Amino acid sequence: MRRRPFRQFDRMLDELADRFDEEPFDGGDEATTAAVDVAETDDEFVVVVDLPGFDSSDIDLRVTDRTVHISAEHTAEREPDADTYHLRERAYRSVSRSIQLPGDVDTDEVSAAYEDGVLTVTLPQAAPEDARGHRVQIE
Repeated sequence: MRRRPFRQFDRMLDELADRFDEEPFDGGDEATTAAVDVAETDDEFVVVVDLPGFDSSDIDLRVTDRTVHISAEHTAEREPDADTYHLRERAYRSVSRSIQLPGDVDTDEVSAAYEDGVLTVTLPQAAPEDARGHRVQIE
């Protein structure tokens, strides 16, 4: 019986190569996740979401009852100026999160700001009878 001394090493390399095939590392089509923090004070909830690489116009923010819905889509194209190009790259990224809040919010008073890739949503707490759905403009 002949032993291959690197059989286990070869198997590990094959497994690693399979992982590279599963996940895009080239900036191609991919859905990303967004890190979320939710804090509560006596009179409001504050939701902070990391959305690096997006513009505020790429983000759709909606608040309904006790839920904050955030989605963002971004398409980027890089092209050389020449008529005949040798390289052309496109990237598409999307994020979609729904965050359940522990209490009702006053949707008319919700505010949001986006700076340096971080979305901060401030949601004043409300009595349950005041809860309604509302689309929020991001500043």
